[in-house]
Amino acid sequence: MSKKGIVLLVEDNAKILTINHRVLEKEGLVVLTEKNLAEARERIRIALPDVVVLDIMLPDGNGLDFLPKLHRLCSSPVLVLSAKAKSDDIIAGLRAGGDDYMTKPYNISEFRTRVTGFLQPCRK
Repeated sequence: MSKKGIVLLVEDNAKILTINHRVLEKEGLVVLTEKNLAEARERIRIALPDVVVLDIMLPDGNGLDFLPKLHRLCSSPVLVLSAKAKSDDIIAGLRAGGDDYMTKPYNISEFRTRVTGFLQPCRK
């Protein structure tokens, strides 16, 4: 099987993590999962992901505070996936370094399309 890309899911909700993992794996992606920021930091150092899907509210900190550290570790695009759905929250997520932002609950087809869109080669 050829590798289409590596996606790191950083999510503490087991149900969301399982669903997102299955959906992306069906796309032929290698899917890595971590439930907190400390584990995500270590995973990024070991296996540079092509895309990171990052929750904001995690047990050991705020995903937005982690974004600058994440960008120092790798240059992968980041999709922020959060229950924080106010316009100010979305703007804060994008200003903090998120390349895209989706709010929970979300359409799984849209989620899959946004993640795989980051893996598409540039079109000329």
